[in-house]
Amino acid sequence: MYSLKIKSLPSIFLMVVMFMLATASARVWNYAEGNQVRWSGNCNFRGYDFQTVFVPNDRCGRACLDNSFCTHFTNTRTTCFLKRNLDGWREQFSRNEDCGFIPARTKQSTEPRDTTDTDN
Repeated sequence: MYSLKIKSLPSIFLMVVMFMLATASARVWNYAEGNQVRWSGNCNFRGYDFQTVFVPNDRCGRACLDNSFCTHFTNTRTTCFLKRNLDGWREQFSRNEDCGFIPARTKQSTEPRDTTDTDN
């Protein structure tokens, strides 16, 4: 009976590791607009909105780049929220939204980071 428990330990360990891998992920920033824009899916920079523009989601980064006041953006389908925060801030997980920033205009980190903090 005791040996049966020891034999099952590797299986339990493997299940725990698989669960941890499935629930932890890292934000990886994609490049756009000639590497002038960084963006990622399922995220939002909350607050600091200064303008809302209605463009397709794949044009939101360009809209931010074209506005010299813009440092960050969040978009949902055809609504693009332009934002300004020179210091940068931690993006939050948000389904059905993309977010991004202009690296030359902010101190936003481009390092992959844990995205397991969810509020949606």
